[in-house]
Amino acid sequence: MFESLKKKLQSALHLISGNSRITRGNISEAVKNIRRILYQSDVNFKIAKEITEKIEEEAIGTEVHVSLNPEQVFTKIVNDNLIQLMSCGNHNLILSDKTIILLIGLQGAGKTTFAHKLAKYVKDKFNKKPLLVACDIYRPAAIEQLEILAKDNGLDIFKEEKEKNVNKIIKDSIDFSTKNGNNLLIVDTAGRQTVDKDMMSELKNITDNFKITESLLVLDGMIGQTSVEIAKSFNEIVNITGVVLTKMDGDSNGGVALSIAKSINKPIKLISIGEKINDIEEFHPDRIANKILGKGDIVTLVEKIENESKRLKDDSSYTSKLNYIKLKEYIESLENIGGTKRVIEMLPLNDNIDENAIESNSTHIKKTKYIIDSMTPNERKCFSKLDLSRKKRIARGSGTKVEDVNKTIKLFERIADVQSKLKGKNMFQIINDLKNGKL
Repeated sequence: MFESLKKKLQSALHLISGNSRITRGNISEAVKNIRRILYQSDVNFKIAKEITEKIEEEAIGTEVHVSLNPEQVFTKIVNDNLIQLMSCGNHNLILSDKTIILLIGLQGAGKTTFAHKLAKYVKDKFNKKPLLVACDIYRPAAIEQLEILAKDNGLDIFKEEKEKNVNKIIKDSIDFSTKNGNNLLIVDTAGRQTVDKDMMSELKNITDNFKITESLLVLDGMIGQTSVEIAKSFNEIVNITGVVLTKMDGDSNGGVALSIAKSINKPIKLISIGEKINDIEEFHPDRIANKILGKGDIVTLVEKIENESKRLKDDSSYTSKLNYIKLKEYIESLENIGGTKRVIEMLPLNDNIDENAIESNSTHIKKTKYIIDSMTPNERKCFSKLDLSRKKRIARGSGTKVEDVNKTIKLFERIADVQSKLKGKNMFQIINDLKNGKL
């Protein structure tokens, strides 16, 4: 996420390294580059001009503390302005005793996929009992998709496939939710290829007749400045309460995230960062700014670890003896957090990261699960030594090579070594060490 923007901005910031103080002369080139980078990243022309002028003005009048250098001071000024640019009102979801969240947007933005992510998110984080309401009466495939995803993830769904009155479907779903004990409704509305009068009339009808808690506009994060015009069109009719950005794991330039709040005065509330059901994050301007400037997002990583710890409900696993069964659990936990690459993105590392090595390790970690599944119960519990004949049998059973099995054994030994260093610490102590930079 934001990889291209991050690399370009870091390059621009490095232009003032080696200087002993900040002057108009040594930051003018950096500011010009930042403005050009923002244009290329689909940030609105006027917004890019305003923010860079503000950055330059603030930088020139800033004293550099003796313990810092101009690049660090300038980076902080850029960081503060990016946060301000993306900040707008309340970025948190509004929840009530009977919350109704209306998802709106164009066809293809990812509303239906996002609906089930949102349902799982509010269920896990806020202990809600959500009900997915299928209101795309024009596209039977959307109802079928919503139903399949709901079934796969243990979520409640309400549908009336023969009913063509959206207001009646919502009214009936509210009645059903009361009987079924659902305290949060997520209404998946119809999308169109373009904004049209019928679509807006239907949405206005919904908001006029029901007490909607949140009207969230779902936007494709890859479509650039077009998203601003789409958002303005929806906001004029529906008065959206917030924005959701999807497909932020793709080739998004980042311009939507940087432009939308300032353009329509509405906060981004959530972002979708992958295809899995847990690939959803709250939008925090300060954390996003940190990511864009290559400072990682350790807070989000810690939150993900905390959530995974609650899911496992096994705090003792970090202090009990490691075996291959537990190794597989750790790998699945890593996947739930986002995988190796995603975790590395959230760490405040330098630029010299070997992308090929990360990809290679990620591929091997996937193979490791197949290798463990091909072991006998005694082998998984480390009761049997893995000699060459066993390795060959495991490799055949997992569709891998003996060298892959050897890599898994080395991975196991490395993790066992790390675990010994953490002996006596439970999950929450490890998290605190992460927060305090001790790991």
